Amino acid sequence: MKVKLAAMEALGGKCNCSLEVCWHMGSCVVTDHRILQFDHLIGGGKKEVLQSIDGAPRRARYYRRIMESDKRREGRYQLLCANCNWMKRALLGL
Repeated sequence: MKVKLAAMEALGGKCNCSLEVCWHMGSCVVTDHRILQFDHLIGGGKKEVLQSIDGAPRRARYYRRIMESDKRREGRYQLLCANCNWMKRALLGL
């Protein structure tokens, strides 16, 4: 859990929704780690998660990979709350 929280903090620790048409007015203010989800900006998230999460050690590696990507400023991940993540999927037809 510590590694997951560290990965969330590396990505700002709050929802980074930038959708103009979303459930909230203005910026989303969700910071609760129980509601935040890692969003894969480039896609391929489902495949990456399924390959990575087979147990606690692999899950920790997945979160470390997110932190390393953020350090390199690759722009592959962002944090979204569950509502914004689903709104993104609905609006983009994913």
